Amino acid sequence: MPRGADARAVLFCAALTLLVACAARVARDEQGAKRPPSSWPGRVAGILQPGWEVLETGNSIVIARKEPVSFYNPIGLPASLNEERAEVVKQAKFTEQYQITLEIVDRLPDERYEELRGVNWKAEEEFQALESRMRGFMGKGDYLPRTPGEVALYEEYKSALVNLPYHRLPDLYDEKHSVYVKTSRHRWGQFYSAREELECRAVLENIYSFAEVYEGKKPGTRFREYEREAVFEAFESGRAYDSYLHKREENLEGQRGR
Repeated sequence: MPRGADARAVLFCAALTLLVACAARVARDEQGAKRPPSSWPGRVAGILQPGWEVLETGNSIVIARKEPVSFYNPIGLPASLNEERAEVVKQAKFTEQYQITLEIVDRLPDERYEELRGVNWKAEEEFQALESRMRGFMGKGDYLPRTPGEVALYEEYKSALVNLPYHRLPDLYDEKHSVYVKTSRHRWGQFYSAREELECRAVLENIYSFAEVYEGKKPGTRFREYEREAVFEAFESGRAYDSYLHKREENLEGQRGR
């Protein structure tokens, strides 16, 4: 009988096998014959396991887990994996609804995608240059300006967050559509349950299997490798645009939403 880490590994593999098997189901008609999904809602509904539902709102599809998911915030936790950390994690546990939103629009031409991506790269260079100049008064995730010069620099940074052009780019595409993917998971939220994490990841990975990944077309990038990375970034809410939104949320305060 496997024990400790071996038992966890066996359980992890068994759960993943079950989830992928559930997620790979094909929609069938009343006679039991296979039928291909005719639309994005049909595609998504065809792969969902029990406990999930699909809602259509305008040009968006919301894939929602019916039961809430357990998370915890890892910031400030003891570094060592001991009973103290386990107790702190337990105390930090909270539940939230988990949703994946797909905004489906007409296909963004490749030329326009590359144009907007170039604008984002230039804006990101300016953000990084400003952030580099503010390192002297950066705390743990916050900026703490003290002198008039530091305050002026921080105000310049906040103005850039409002005014520098930065565009949300679609994640996926097929022949006719571009798809923006968003999850309700906060970027700092860690799954409390390994089973729930596997379940949510399996749903997102199957959605990504329906279309191509824009970034996969970069020269020299092997598509299958990038596809896995792209899913990971979306699952972790860790893409460049997610980071930009986080910076706005953390720094704009009274200017938020302008």
